[in-house]
Amino acid sequence: MPQVSVNRTIDDQFGDSVSGVLPVYTPLSVWNLGTSCPDCEVHPDPALAFNHTWHDSSQFPGGAPVSLTLQFVGTAISVFCIVPPLAPNVISRYSLNYNLDGGAATGTFSLSPNSTTAFLYNVSVVALQALPNQAHTLSISTDDGINGSIFLFDYAVYT
Repeated sequence: MPQVSVNRTIDDQFGDSVSGVLPVYTPLSVWNLGTSCPDCEVHPDPALAFNHTWHDSSQFPGGAPVSLTLQFVGTAISVFCIVPPLAPNVISRYSLNYNLDGGAATGTFSLSPNSTTAFLYNVSVVALQALPNQAHTLSISTDDGINGSIFLFDYAVYT
């Protein structure tokens, strides 16, 4: 009997929909639950975020990177973020790098928003397919200490 592929989610706050494993935020002290962050500069609409939550952090110019680590067993993964609009004196661009299993697959994602009013939801920042069906660790970090980078993690879907 052939195996059936099933998609599962990893929510920013509630973790893996099956195993319950939570994302790991590093350093934890600079990550905030976006819906309860009065000091955060950007405020997406919770109604448009997956499960109405997201985690928010930034790498400031001259600062250390921030990172997210996800663990899953599967053959594919896509990671989705929220992109804020352009705003004066607010870091709104993405500059990320990622690696799977310590370097089995690596890549980058960069995006500078072009709207001054619209948030973008469900933006895919990582999409990996045709992976061996085994346990994986995906690490994503900001990589621009000169200009800074925002990181608004919403959710991931793995197969």
